[in-house]
Amino acid sequence: MGRRKIGSVLLSGLIIGPILGSGIIILPPVIYSVAGDMAILSWAVMMLVSFLFATVFGWLAMKFPGDAGVATAVCKAFGIHIKRLMSLYLVCAVCFGPVAVMLAASDFMLAVYDVPISIKVIAYLLLLVCYVILLHDVRLLGKIVLVISSIAVVILTLGSLVSLIFHRKAELVTTLCSPTEFGYSLMLVFWVIVGWEVIGNYGADVQDPSKTIPRATAISAVTICLVSLVVAAGTQWMDASDFPHDPMLTVTALVYPLFGSYSDMVMAVVAGGLCLAAFLMFIGGVSRLVVSMADDGFLPKVFGTRRTNGAPGGGVLLMFCLHSMTFIFVWLDILDLEKLVALADGFLLANALLGILAAMNITRHRGMKIVTVILAVFFGIVLLFANPFDLFVIIVMGVWFGRKQFNENRLELGDRVPCS
Repeated sequence: MGRRKIGSVLLSGLIIGPILGSGIIILPPVIYSVAGDMAILSWAVMMLVSFLFATVFGWLAMKFPGDAGVATAVCKAFGIHIKRLMSLYLVCAVCFGPVAVMLAASDFMLAVYDVPISIKVIAYLLLLVCYVILLHDVRLLGKIVLVISSIAVVILTLGSLVSLIFHRKAELVTTLCSPTEFGYSLMLVFWVIVGWEVIGNYGADVQDPSKTIPRATAISAVTICLVSLVVAAGTQWMDASDFPHDPMLTVTALVYPLFGSYSDMVMAVVAGGLCLAAFLMFIGGVSRLVVSMADDGFLPKVFGTRRTNGAPGGGVLLMFCLHSMTFIFVWLDILDLEKLVALADGFLLANALLGILAAMNITRHRGMKIVTVILAVFFGIVLLFANPFDLFVIIVMGVWFGRKQFNENRLELGDRVPCS
């Protein structure tokens, strides 16, 4: 009997909450502080990019469903070694990014619930809870994340709409920003659209990928864009002077008209839930990628094992070990939240850029070709702002695997390693 698979609604649940993630809680006031009243324009531009990004990766996920996800498309376009390069970029990114998400959730929760436990301890306990969930059936994972996403979307949207209708500023445009500040704000908003790269890793777990993935992509893209724009507008145009709030947590003030003195508690639950959703989606997807890497012989076979319920047990094991190692550096104060995000960002950009280039190579549709060219130029420019250490490692890895692929392309067709 085959394992049970998920439909469009549950797949949307695995996408919406994680992509909104911690960014929708933290970034609106930060972007406003950088770009002033042009902040909403930054969000609008990035939401347009998000639509294009979702279109490309949704199309790739539909064309190449399976545990490897978009990496399979990269293999078809460029070869097995570039596929492995892309996979390693994503694995490197999730060594750092999800740990940062756990720390962010713990920090937000600890700010509300004053308990005598350090942020690092809470973060690691949350990590353990998430890994227990990841070992269960993907349908359970989808339901949990769907519930979290739905609650967060409803609370943030209603709070923002009420604030805009009844507590709006008298003047909507009073400040402008320089082109440099606007460009920097765009780079910051990029964090909100990270996540579409992983949708393809769930391809083997969905019903009829040719129908389910496009529907889920459309539902998720529209929801994410609307919620992001409404929350950004609320943060920018709400008159929060009557509501107590931390200037860098203005999103909490958005729900004050609805929940009053309970707003801090409500937002702690929402922020923690979105961070957990992001962790579950990313690690669930990358664990499936690890299984495929073991299946094609690039990683030890032990990481290619699955549980009887279909959960990628071997992949979960590897990611847990890597995150435990990362936490050691966090405990030693070698890595902090900012450094973790900076390290993850560059690898995510490199991973996304390879996927976009693969789509550009594979598609014969003129419209899709134009979209991929636009995205390739955009992400290529953004990548230049990555952490210098990231850029060095990305370039070294790219040269190493590129050279291996070049050498293999010179072999006879029968001697090449096939895409799996």
